[in-house]
Amino acid sequence: MKTHRVLPGLLLFCLVSSGFAQTPGAPVEVVASLNSFGLRLHRKLAAQNPDRNLVHSPYSLGSSMVALSCGAEGETLAEMKRALALPSEEDLLSGFEGFHKSLGESLQTSGGVSLRIASRLYVQKGCDVESRFRLSLKKVFRTDLENANFKDSAPGERRTINSWVEQQTGGAFREFLPPNLPTAETGILSVNAVVFRAPWYHFETKDTHTGFFNLPGGRTASLPFMVMKFGNIRAEKKEGHSAVSLDFPGSQFSFLVLVPGADVPLAKLEASLTPESLAAYPRMTEREAKLYLPRFNLLHSSPSLKETMNTLGLGGLFAPNQPNFSRLSGKMPFRLADMVHQARIKVDEGGVYAAAATASGIEPFGSPPEPPLIIKADRPFLFAIQHSKSGACLFLGRVTDPR
Repeated sequence: MKTHRVLPGLLLFCLVSSGFAQTPGAPVEVVASLNSFGLRLHRKLAAQNPDRNLVHSPYSLGSSMVALSCGAEGETLAEMKRALALPSEEDLLSGFEGFHKSLGESLQTSGGVSLRIASRLYVQKGCDVESRFRLSLKKVFRTDLENANFKDSAPGERRTINSWVEQQTGGAFREFLPPNLPTAETGILSVNAVVFRAPWYHFETKDTHTGFFNLPGGRTASLPFMVMKFGNIRAEKKEGHSAVSLDFPGSQFSFLVLVPGADVPLAKLEASLTPESLAAYPRMTEREAKLYLPRFNLLHSSPSLKETMNTLGLGGLFAPNQPNFSRLSGKMPFRLADMVHQARIKVDEGGVYAAAATASGIEPFGSPPEPPLIIKADRPFLFAIQHSKSGACLFLGRVTDPR
């Protein structure tokens, strides 16, 4: 039986609007930033488990970090700009608006492709959030703000948020948040969810047949391969790997597959990718090609990304008594407690289904703010009329019986 070699663990799908290539300015910078962050994170996660499957959403994680950057100031903001390759704030926010607009326009003519993006900010009652921060998140990310009571009912709020994520992702994630998030100390919990569905015409069940997949370590596995017969598709044989980009019918979205050469380690291919090369694959020239692709159904969970983010140059966001999120809240110092991410993807003859969710737990640090002072003059008291600048008393007296 013929052996079909496909890439073990790096099957990428890209949400691409063909308009990006011609759009000057900020949207292109946003795409470059998302791809750069996604690649760096991918390499870190892959290095932690070199032989394991992996799927994550650069958009879900990247947009969560960008939203958080809207509340950062000083060295914290500078750290995020360096680590995430962010443009100026004006270009960043207008770029994301343009990016979301382009996604929306692409979906209007997408013939069966659906993309759902939802975002919520859960805020502890009594926790002050700057109006500019709220407006930025509402305008750019369509983020809804919900009051929460983490202090008295963290488990109850966890169930509420898990239920929202499950609803937004169509049941993809039933217990999204880990037991340690949120806690009674949580002040803000930022959550987003992304779901992508698309049918395709490239594969038919009758053409699927059994083949061998080359596993890490020299082993092989017998499994079903979908077969796309010879046809004109966007494909190239490059140095060290082959690439194919399958357009979803009637849409501006595509599915990218990168297969390393027979003697090329997967890690070497991953290391060679750049934001620019990743963005260019959907614009490859069409040629006659045939594709063998295994069905697969992956789920990857990252219950804590704190250490991973630290290795990406974002450790200062989690440090006690260090982060500056004064544009998020001017009355209370905050730090990022942890980040959680889950993603899954299913690929078969019917098409592609992918979902992801990200949560960022934010908590106050340092001395808690003093509670509001309540003064009730319900017993004898003194009074004075003063010149505020000098403190001189113009009138001074006492009240023992105000009747």
